[in-house]
Amino acid sequence: MSNTELLAAYEAAVEARDEAADAVEEIAVNAELVAEADFDIEDAEDYIEDAKDVVVDLRGELEGARATEIADGFNTASLNETFGGRNATDARLQQLVDAAQAAVRNDAQRYTVEVDDGDATVTAYERNDDGDFVQVDDADAALPADAEVFSARQLQSQLNAANSTLAGDITRNGETLTIASNLSDAIGAFLAQNSDIATGTGSLQAVRDAYLAVVEDIRDNEGANVGDLLDGNSLLATWYDAVNLALNEAFGDDADFEDRSTIVRANADEDLSAGVVNGLLALNTRFANEERVELREDIFRLTDVGSDYLDAVDRLEAREEAIQELADAQAVVEALETAFAEYQDAVAAVAEAAEALGFEVITVDDGILFGEADEAELFVFNASDLDDLSITDVTVNDLEAGDALFFGTDYALGGETGDNNALEFFVTTNVAGDVVIEVENTAFGSVQDDVYTVTLTGISEDQLNINGGVVSIVEVA
Repeated sequence: MSNTELLAAYEAAVEARDEAADAVEEIAVNAELVAEADFDIEDAEDYIEDAKDVVVDLRGELEGARATEIADGFNTASLNETFGGRNATDARLQQLVDAAQAAVRNDAQRYTVEVDDGDATVTAYERNDDGDFVQVDDADAALPADAEVFSARQLQSQLNAANSTLAGDITRNGETLTIASNLSDAIGAFLAQNSDIATGTGSLQAVRDAYLAVVEDIRDNEGANVGDLLDGNSLLATWYDAVNLALNEAFGDDADFEDRSTIVRANADEDLSAGVVNGLLALNTRFANEERVELREDIFRLTDVGSDYLDAVDRLEAREEAIQELADAQAVVEALETAFAEYQDAVAAVAEAAEALGFEVITVDDGILFGEADEAELFVFNASDLDDLSITDVTVNDLEAGDALFFGTDYALGGETGDNNALEFFVTTNVAGDVVIEVENTAFGSVQDDVYTVTLTGISEDQLNINGGVVSIVEVA
C-alpha cells in the first residue's frame, strides 16, 4: 500500500474506534450508569459491572416479590379464601385478576351514580328477602323507582370505553406532550407574525408559558409523564385553564365546551392559524378524554368488586413492569459487553494500522508537545477533538528529520486566496523564524476565523515537505 493508502486506512480505523466508543457511551448514558459529562471509555468495564449489579438487585427484588404472601384484604370473601396468604407468583397474580373479573360478572348488587363537579358518589343496593333492592348500608332505604341503575359490569364497560377512546385519541394525535409541543411552536409562530392582533393573543401566550412550565416540571421529576403528574399538580391545572381561556377568547364565552368543531369551521380563518386552532382543540379533547378515564375509574373503584379488580390489575401490571425492567437491565449488560468488545477490536485495528505506517504515532491532545530523538514520529491532529478540548494553539518542539504531522486525508495546502469548498492549512513564519501552520476546522474556517494554529519551534519553511494532509520534516539545520 502507498503512504496515502496507509494513512487513509489509519484514519478510517481511528474513526471506527471513535464510533465504537460512542456506541458504548450511548448505552451507558441511556442506562443512567454514568452522566454524559463524566463518561470515560477507560471506565467501560466498570460500567458493565455496575450494569450487572443492577440486574442482581432487580432479580433479587423480583424473587422477593414472588415469595411475598398476598395480603388477606379484599372486599370479596372468595378472593381472600383463595388467594390470601399464598405467594404472589406470576401465575397466581394472573389467576387473581381472572377471579376478580369473575366476581365483577357475578356481582348481584346494583349501583346508582351521582357526579358533582367531577366528584362521584356511588350507592350500592342489594336485594332483601322480599326481592326488593335496598341500600347495602341502610336496609330501610329502597332504590328510588326513577333511579338510573348500573351493574358492576356496566360500570366496568364504561371505564373500558373511556380507555378505548383515550387510546384512539393517542393513536391518532400522539402523546399529550407531542400535541402540546406542536401547539407551542404554532403559537410562537402565530404571535411572531400577528403581533398587532389583540384578541386571544394574551391567553395564547399564557398557554405557551404554562406548557413550558409543565415541561420543566417533568424534566425536574426525571421524566415522569403527564399522567403521573396530573393528580394535584397546580402547573397542569394552570395549563388546562389557559387552554380553556384561549378557546373561549378565540371562539366566544358561550361556545359549547363539547362541540367546538362547528365553531372552528366557522372561525378558523379569522383570528387564529389552523395550527393553533387544531392544537387547542386537540388538547381540549385530550384533557376531556383523560378526565373521563379518571372519573370512570373512580366510579368503578367505588364498588367493592371494582376496587378488588383494579387492585388485582395494579398488582399484575406492577409485576409485568418489574419483569420488563429486569429484561431491559439484562439487555443493557449484553449490549454493553457487545459494544465494548467491538471497541476493543477497533482499538486493536488502530494499533495495527499505526504500526503499518512505520511511525511512532502521537495523538495530539495537548497544547505543548515534544518530539523524541530515538524514532520517527507522526503527530496526528483532529480538529473536532482539539475543539472538544478547547485547544486552539499547539506548539511542537524538538522535531527532527523523519518526523511528520498529519492533519487528515481531506486536507491540502491552501493557496493565496484559499478555497471555501475544501479543508486547507496555510504555512507562514512568525517573527522568531518558526513555522506556523493555520489549520481550518471547516471549509470556511480561514474566512470565519474558525482555525487552530500549530507552531513548529526551530523549523523553517524550507525544511518542510508537504503531500496532501501530511507535513514532513526533511531536514533540520
